Amino acid sequence: MGKSKKKSPKGPINTRTVSTSSRLPRPTRTICDLASQQSWAAALERCETHHEDMHYSETRGSLVHFALWSHRKAKFTMDESIAAGNEELFCRFLDKLMSANPDKLSAVGSLGYTPLHIACSKESLRNARVVEMLLRRSVPLQSKDLSDLLHQTINANIPLDISRRIVSFLPNGALMKDSQGKTPLFLACQFSKNIPRKDKRCTDTLKEVVEMLVKYAPEAKGIVDKTGRTPLQVVLKQKKYPELVDILS
Repeated sequence: MGKSKKKSPKGPINTRTVSTSSRLPRPTRTICDLASQQSWAAALERCETHHEDMHYSETRGSLVHFALWSHRKAKFTMDESIAAGNEELFCRFLDKLMSANPDKLSAVGSLGYTPLHIACSKESLRNARVVEMLLRRSVPLQSKDLSDLLHQTINANIPLDISRRIVSFLPNGALMKDSQGKTPLFLACQFSKNIPRKDKRCTDTLKEVVEMLVKYAPEAKGIVDKTGRTPLQVVLKQKKYPELVDILS
């Protein structure tokens, strides 16, 4: 008996490809433009109707970066209640962007900043709520790019409540050295030479910052910079703050 021939399928073989209409639309920069105008309500509405636009990015950074850059430029010359409403809208907007772009939260843009660095910069509004929102989402990523965040907060004279939040989330950051071998504790002690002794508010803040850093990283007291100096030696040379000597001894 001869082998039976297989019957060929009836009709043409299905060679259909996915039509272009079924592909996800490319993100536009509409939300980015709205954010640059600090139009947070309109940006939020666009997020709801055009989800794809939340994934817009450029080499300079993601939409999270752009939102924070715009936020730090905001000038609230309006009634306090309106300003507070604007901040609430911005926080809701930022929360949406972070949820849509979790992989961008510790990303470094072409200008060298992570979203947290932007929020803690000298030029930013340095909103404690915004910083904490970013910390809660970014720190679990354990990005090495956050290791110098405490150095930035000391150099930028960030408000104490924000510094406390950062060191509580990044306690190991208190042991990190910058390019000169200086820890955040060393920088804080060095910064003391610029504070007039009669400025009680700044003096009290400086003492609290040093106490906070020593509490989270007591080992930092013995870490020397590239010239071989410890934080205590820096303070002793200045002969201005005996209370810091007590904390560092």
